[in-house]
Amino acid sequence: MAEVGCLKDAHFQNLHVEGNNIITDPISGVADPSATGTSTALTVGSGLAFRRRIITLGSGDDDNVLTLTKDDSGSLIYVTPTNILGIVLPLVGNDTGIWFDIIIAANANKAFTIKTSGQDGADNISVMNQLTAATGTTTTTVDVGGTDHDILTFTNSLVGSRIEIFNAAGGAAEKWHAYIRSFSEISGTIA
Repeated sequence: MAEVGCLKDAHFQNLHVEGNNIITDPISGVADPSATGTSTALTVGSGLAFRRRIITLGSGDDDNVLTLTKDDSGSLIYVTPTNILGIVLPLVGNDTGIWFDIIIAANANKAFTIKTSGQDGADNISVMNQLTAATGTTTTTVDVGGTDHDILTFTNSLVGSRIEIFNAAGGAAEKWHAYIRSFSEISGTIA
């Protein structure tokens, strides 16, 4: 019997792991994609089949709030902010690397906010906006904020606009970085 952490070169048919599973779906048994045409070249490597968790959130009445947990990290959040809607990010602690991908599901005419869990003025969200005003015209704006910019607001956004938000530092002064691709001239702002 090997000591914990000393197992090397093992092969398993069925492995039961308790706690948080990181690897969930091996690619064996998954059908390979196919290619057709006169001169196609297709290479399919080994790896993991991976699907992201989708969280769909409608706004219903005003002032609905989704509070995320660390276990939701990596999820795609599909939101319909047709009324006031907010997301509260999880408390990071020492578990840095938490991230979320948010896609606007319908044209929005209300405020959509993303807040850090503490709301104590110690956290910071920086934002980079990529704005598409017309076909072929893209403008980029950046706001690195201060040490107390812990609310990101994205109002009147268009369907398909996307926010990717990543955590790089935890503790008492969390650092979050947001990247917004807006299908209009609407920018995300921080305060």
